[in-house]
Amino acid sequence: MKKALVMSLLLAAPLIAACGGTTASSSSTSSSQSKASSTTSSSSKTSTASSSTSSTVTIDPKPTLEGFAIYAKVPETWTKPNVWGWKDGGDGINAFPSISWPGKAMIADTANAGWYYLTVPSYVNRVIINANQGSDTAIQSEAAEIESKNVWFSSFASTEVAAEGSEPAKTIYTITPGYTKETTGEVKAYEPMNYAYVYIPNDWKSAKMYGVKGQENAVELALTLQTDGWFTELVSYNYDYYYLTNGGTGTALKTSANIITKTDIGVNPFYVVVKDEKDATTGLYKIDLTYTKPTINVKTYLLHASVPASWTEPHIWAWNNASGTGAFTTWPGEKLEASGDFFDYNVPTFCDAIIINDGGVQNGVKGDSVLQTTDLKDVEAKECWVRIGEANTDGKFAASVSYTTPA
Repeated sequence: MKKALVMSLLLAAPLIAACGGTTASSSSTSSSQSKASSTTSSSSKTSTASSSTSSTVTIDPKPTLEGFAIYAKVPETWTKPNVWGWKDGGDGINAFPSISWPGKAMIADTANAGWYYLTVPSYVNRVIINANQGSDTAIQSEAAEIESKNVWFSSFASTEVAAEGSEPAKTIYTITPGYTKETTGEVKAYEPMNYAYVYIPNDWKSAKMYGVKGQENAVELALTLQTDGWFTELVSYNYDYYYLTNGGTGTALKTSANIITKTDIGVNPFYVVVKDEKDATTGLYKIDLTYTKPTINVKTYLLHASVPASWTEPHIWAWNNASGTGAFTTWPGEKLEASGDFFDYNVPTFCDAIIINDGGVQNGVKGDSVLQTTDLKDVEAKECWVRIGEANTDGKFAASVSYTTPA
C-alpha cells in the first residue's frame, strides 16, 4: 500500500500532515526538572532546577503584558475564523509577528454557541476577521478600528458588489465593534504567547519543552517537528524559564540548561539551539539563545541503496517516526542518484524511517502501482547501506540496513 503525505510548510505558521506515528510530545512531565525551588529578593528571583545535577539561575521578574479579548459571532457559512490584527500607523506591528496571513485561528467558545474568541496585545487597534481559508469560498471582513479593550463583533453586514471588468462579483462584509458584553461567563484573560523554535543534536531524536513558574511543577509544552529540522510551537510568555529534554528516562534522559528569555520580547519568537556539549559542572546540555533565526546547515547522512535490477527509477521516502513529519511533500519522494552498484541520497538527519520504492515505474512505464520495501525504522543518522531482498506475502520487499562498507 502506498504511503501518502500532504504537507504545507509556512515559516511563521507551520502546518504539518503526518505519515504515521504520534506527535513529538506527550502529556507526561519530566522527572528531572519537575519542580523548582526559589528564593525572592526585591530585585531578582533565584531558581534552582535539577537534572543529573543542579544549576542555579537568576531570573529578573517579567513585566506584565497587557491585552484584551476579541469575540466574534460569525455568519453560519464561515468556518475556522481567524483574526488578523495590527497597530495602525507607526511601525504597523502585527498582533502576532511570527504568524503570516490569515492570522491566528480563533477558538470556539464552548459556553456560548456560535461565538469564537482570541486575545491580542493591547497595542492592536485594527482587525480583520476572515474564514474559509484554503477554499474557493475564502472570505474576510473589511478592516475595523477598535479600542484597546474587550470587544464583541456580532454584526457582519454584507454588501454585494457586481462584477466589473476582470473583477468577479463579490460580497463585502463590514464589522462593527461593540464594547457591551454579549457573551455569558468570564471574559477570557489575555495570555501573551511566543513562538519557540528549537534545534537539537542528532542523537536527541526528539525534543520536549517544559515551562516553570515559581515553585509550581514544570508543565510540558507541545512542540511540532518541521521539515527543516526545527521544532516549534506557540508557548506562554508567563513562565519564568523553560528547559528541554530528549524525552528519555533514567540514564537515557538528556536535559538542556535553563532557557531564560528576555523580559521585553512580548509576542516575538525566540530560537534555541541545543549544543552537542554538556556543561562540565551541571551535566546539562549547553544552549545558544537568540531572537533572530540562526542559519543552520541542514545536516544529512548518506544512504546507499542496492535495488532490484528491474527498478529503473528508485526513490526514497523518509520521515521522523516519532512525529510523522516527512522530508518530502508528495509520494514517492525523491529520486535516488545512481552511483556505481548503488543508488545514493543525502537524508536529513531528523529522518529515522525510510522506504525505498521503484517510483511507480514498471517495465519502463510509469504508472500508479509502486513496488516498495517494508518500513525501515530506527535508522541511525550516519552513512548506511540498504539491501533489498525478496517480496513478502504482502508484496513488499524485505530490506536491511548496515553501517559498514559492504565487502
